[in-house]
Amino acid sequence: MTKRESVIRQPDPYRTTLEFLGTWEMMFNPNFKVVEFDHFKSQAGLPTFTLSAKHWIEKTNAVGLYVQSGRLGGTYAHSNIRDYASINELTVLSNLETHNAELIKENKSKRSRFKTLYEIAKYQTTILDEAEHMKSNRQRPGMIKADETIS
Repeated sequence: MTKRESVIRQPDPYRTTLEFLGTWEMMFNPNFKVVEFDHFKSQAGLPTFTLSAKHWIEKTNAVGLYVQSGRLGGTYAHSNIRDYASINELTVLSNLETHNAELIKENKSKRSRFKTLYEIAKYQTTILDEAEHMKSNRQRPGMIKADETIS
């Protein structure tokens, strides 16, 4: 693995990125390998830890990123997250960023933040999906329900 391939390294911003990617994958990718993610997450704080996007995808079966070779060499990682996410999912992701920032201010541990954010994401996704379902089931004006009779 070259330095150019490295997408996640020891500093906290990259650790947070790894947590974000893993959370997204667990929520929206039924084929995501959580055990592999947990291994990467446990190693992420070590000074020698590096992880390429290609290795992340291969080991975890992630779909939120894809790797593309550049025309002049080099490897580039691109995000599929917005391509795969619905408007409700994007809303939840945006809200999670705000919640995570607040939890960090409160000095919550990584494990505690992850658990809290996961619960918030499940709750918000359920509420937004139910609201969307209710909206789509509203009867249009002038339409007759199947069980109504016309007099």
